[in-house]
Amino acid sequence: MKILKQEECNDREKKKGEGVGAYDDDERKLFIPLINHNIVSDMHTLLQQCSTFGYQLSDSSLIKAEDILNESPSTLESSQLITELWNDGAIQDTFHRYSEYYGVGPSTKYFLDEIERIKQPAYVPTDKDILRVRWKTTGIEDFNFSTDDKDYSIVDVGGNRIDRRKWLHRFPQITALFFCVSLSVYDMN
Repeated sequence: MKILKQEECNDREKKKGEGVGAYDDDERKLFIPLINHNIVSDMHTLLQQCSTFGYQLSDSSLIKAEDILNESPSTLESSQLITELWNDGAIQDTFHRYSEYYGVGPSTKYFLDEIERIKQPAYVPTDKDILRVRWKTTGIEDFNFSTDDKDYSIVDVGGNRIDRRKWLHRFPQITALFFCVSLSVYDMN
């Protein structure tokens, strides 16, 4: 997250009012590796869960699955293979059971349905793309800002169990605590 100076915020608000998004194209392009990682790692998860659930991929999809599982999650080199796998009935059945396992959710469907647009060389992420991208928070990050002559500090803490013992010393005099969770996975088993 980037904390902006007041004049930068004013410029962005002005752009928003003119129909221009909060990010310029260069900032939007910084999200491309994260989006690519989401797509490939989500397909990895779907393939693993497909096997766990005992679903059978079609013969042509089995060959494609091997190629995908060997691909680095930071690239989108085999987008055609991912598209073909996404259309396989076994992968669709696995996706529809996403509340039973960790790693995919509604943003998975969004990105896999949009892969034809995303794989284009001139692709620039939209506001919807940026809102749906996931990345793991690790460690503790502080974001400080002031408004109306009051100072605020937002502390983003990693959700991993190992990070939780680092939290205690950060909250000696807190006045409010907000827990942010994904509503799309509230019913996970």
